[in-house]
Amino acid sequence: MSELDFERAREYMVTVEARDGGIPPLSNHATVNITVLDCNDNAPVFGQEVYSAVIREDVATGERLLQVHAADLDSGANARVRYSVTGGDQHSQFAMDADSGYLYVATQLDREMVSSYSLDVTATDGGDPSLSSSAQINVHVSDANDNPPVFSQSRYSAIIQEDKPPGHPMLLFSVTDADEDPNAGPFTFEVAEGNGGNWFVITAGGQLRTAAKFDHRLRNSYKLLVRVYDNGDDVRFSETWVDVKIIEEPQYPPVLIPLHVSIQSYQDSFPGAVVGRVHASDQDPYDRLQFGLVAGQAGLERLFELDPDDGSLVTLAGIDAGLYRLNVSVTDGKFTSHHGRDGGSSTPRAFVLSYMKPFRRALRKQLKVRAKDVLILSVHWW
Repeated sequence: MSELDFERAREYMVTVEARDGGIPPLSNHATVNITVLDCNDNAPVFGQEVYSAVIREDVATGERLLQVHAADLDSGANARVRYSVTGGDQHSQFAMDADSGYLYVATQLDREMVSSYSLDVTATDGGDPSLSSSAQINVHVSDANDNPPVFSQSRYSAIIQEDKPPGHPMLLFSVTDADEDPNAGPFTFEVAEGNGGNWFVITAGGQLRTAAKFDHRLRNSYKLLVRVYDNGDDVRFSETWVDVKIIEEPQYPPVLIPLHVSIQSYQDSFPGAVVGRVHASDQDPYDRLQFGLVAGQAGLERLFELDPDDGSLVTLAGIDAGLYRLNVSVTDGKFTSHHGRDGGSSTPRAFVLSYMKPFRRALRKQLKVRAKDVLILSVHWW
């Protein structure tokens, strides 16, 4: 005999016969109507396991996102379903109507703080004891243009020599925007104040450049108000000040300071490294010096590199032992100076005093022997 199931059959009509034992037997019939009452044996079931919604971060509180629904095969109080958000909403930014299953925004959203949510939703019936089931709602918060672009500095300063031609770069603005494209970049720049004579221009990439040649005797300073706009429909902007000082052109050539570099290597060739730094002095206080190797030095450009900004001298991998003389130049944009630089070897005494320990350590590692097995009998110089 199978169990009763209210959800399959709620009523039964049974005919009962009563028969005696006489000869002939006599009988009678009766009809019995059986009504099956419900018990809470079914949990509510959501229409789908995962729901998804997309909403802008500037949506008003109280705005509905979506509606969930769970069906319960029971009846009466056992089938009365109530809904609630039970996880994934640490800051209580969402709420759910317990009766209808509508999810709505409870507090202001901010995509820059939290861009997505994974909410756990529970449907609970009214039985005793109650039964429940869960589903998931993935909410993606889309961007609204609620943040202006921001300069990396509240104020900038630049110095320009009066002999520089139009188009000379002065400085590059760095701008960030907490929004995402297209509400952020590409940015648009303008000089909002202080550029009545159109002395300056800003490129699309945010580089401030000269638009004319200057004469510091006529005017030696400018104060520019620079503005940057974002690319959103509801355009936002921010501002910064730039103090520009005009100075006279260079009056003195830069002077290179002699440099001698000695390199010791236990290998046949030096593996390459920074071996020194070229220094130069200039009596013009605002000159920006640029270093370089003079071309046409019998292929030495393939063996050495010189950093144009700080003068660091680098030997490339594979350079052989020997003496190298490099012709180095330095320029302030007007004057250029040259000087020879040497690279070579040192005396045995200098090698022993400065490099014996690292040499033995490298040799032990190369030969794969113990430290006590490495004995330096003599050092010869040629």
